[in-house]
Amino acid sequence: ATGSFEIRDNASLVQINNVANIGRVDIERITQPMYRYDYTYWGTPVTAASNFTLGMLSPLTLSDKYFSWIPTVANSFGNWFFESAATVMDPIKGYIVRAPQTFSTDVGTKVPYTANFIGTPNNGDISCPIYFGGLPLSNNNDKYNLLGNPYASAVDAELFLSDPANVPIID
Repeated sequence: ATGSFEIRDNASLVQINNVANIGRVDIERITQPMYRYDYTYWGTPVTAASNFTLGMLSPLTLSDKYFSWIPTVANSFGNWFFESAATVMDPIKGYIVRAPQTFSTDVGTKVPYTANFIGTPNNGDISCPIYFGGLPLSNNNDKYNLLGNPYASAVDAELFLSDPANVPIID
């Protein structure tokens, strides 16, 4: 209850049992160098019950620079959805967040951003539905989804894409 478990950038929390976790961890992730107008795609490695918000992820980002992707726009392509700093990050969603407002506007002065996810780490199977918009299925521009990695470890993209349950859905 009073312990501290820290997972630093590029480290992985490898879990072999499909059970819910308890406790609190601090998971550090560091972006590639960026300047103020760059965006990073994020997913959360902590449970929704941890109440970790986009504002906690990047507190110095302007309040109108948090987004998620909505693929199911009727009779149209998908579209970006404005999220707020108070949005609790959902492990089955991906988000795009602009660099902090304090970062340089000079593209030649890029620095990495360090994020710290604090909460209970996700574990076990996490299912995420794939959605299509309202255009004909032959229109590949209407099949975009923005998913995040919900784990505090790497995901094998090849295994994910070649899983028999995913093959007919994910291109």
